Amino acid sequence: MERSEFKRSFIEKIELNCDNTVEKGEDFCRSILDKYYPDTDYIYIDGSGDGGIDCFWVDSNEDSKCFYIIQSKYGKSYDGKNTISEFTKIKYNLKNPEFHGKEGCFDNLREFIKNNTGSYSIKFVLLTCDDINDSEFDFLNMIGEDFSKEFGISCNCDNISLDTIYRDDTGESKKDIELELSGLFASKTGESIGLVNVIDYVKFLENYISEYKNLSLLFSCNFRYYLGSNVVNKKISETLRNDPKHFSGSNNGVTIFADSFTIEEGGKIRLKNPTEPNGCQTTNTCYHDIHF
Repeated sequence: MERSEFKRSFIEKIELNCDNTVEKGEDFCRSILDKYYPDTDYIYIDGSGDGGIDCFWVDSNEDSKCFYIIQSKYGKSYDGKNTISEFTKIKYNLKNPEFHGKEGCFDNLREFIKNNTGSYSIKFVLLTCDDINDSEFDFLNMIGEDFSKEFGISCNCDNISLDTIYRDDTGESKKDIELELSGLFASKTGESIGLVNVIDYVKFLENYISEYKNLSLLFSCNFRYYLGSNVVNKKISETLRNDPKHFSGSNNGVTIFADSFTIEEGGKIRLKNPTEPNGCQTTNTCYHDIHF
């Protein structure tokens, strides 16, 4: 099935099963959440007085907790950055102790942030019919970063669309990528060690984002996401900004896995399908310091 046909079929089912706009929006949201977050006890609260949150839940495991916040926009209800800016409502409502939201959502979120042990995180997920573009995704990430700095907790962002579902179902999203990283490298069979300038490293991250739209995918084999502006990450940032000559000596660096790599002339290494099991805090702090 072609992508356009898949999307048309998905939308037709919603249109046939629902009588009004409210029902269509809810069916769209639940259909995607049931696919990507099965067996999750999410709470659907979309409507007047939701405070910018359509759906929420907390995902817990032995090492961490994540508070998921969903904004779902079906069809023409999505209006680019105007829609994405609705996530900013959450920050302002959260700072108002008199605003509780539906189902005690904002009280739960305040308590979650208060109890953050350093391994807690927030995840903003935007559900749309079509992929958002690069500029819109950058804007979404900027809102997440602002939230992270405001409340001292990691905030990651994602967009799940009907295009996402099609790519995942057909295997289209599992494309191989090769990215270059500039620096000084030495290697032996299967391993390499290198010294890389932060600016060159951030360029590598920018290229990764241009391929996948989401930097957090780089850490798919890491046991925790970015922890935001905690004590350790603030120290990393301070060293990078105020004492860059000693940054490499004060930092353990990062570890990158790849399906394969080659060292090329001109001080470059080419990595196939890179992932980063160690260095999530360093990587995100460097990226955010350069960009924000």
